[in-house]
Amino acid sequence: MVIRSQKNEIRIVESPYCRAPRIAFALLYAMVFAQFLPGEPYVKGLIFGGIVYVGAMFIFVPFFLKDGFFESKGHPMGSLTALIIHLIYCLILGWLSPIL
Repeated sequence: MVIRSQKNEIRIVESPYCRAPRIAFALLYAMVFAQFLPGEPYVKGLIFGGIVYVGAMFIFVPFFLKDGFFESKGHPMGSLTALIIHLIYCLILGWLSPIL
């Protein structure tokens, strides 16, 4: 959530509801998916990022955000931005998973 103060400063406030899915998907990846996906750890992370992205576009976006499948009613760059964010998050997740 982005909040603007009276001085027009932008502050990002994160709620526990934003953190919980990231922790849940990290644990799901580390305990279930990482052992079945092919390739190096970072490649496994990218594959998992694609899976999570497609799942989000088919389940989360149409039913909770009401933007249609693959954000068809939203901004044209919204879907690409979501893809990039999912891939970066899961790339880092795949890279860190064997270390932790």
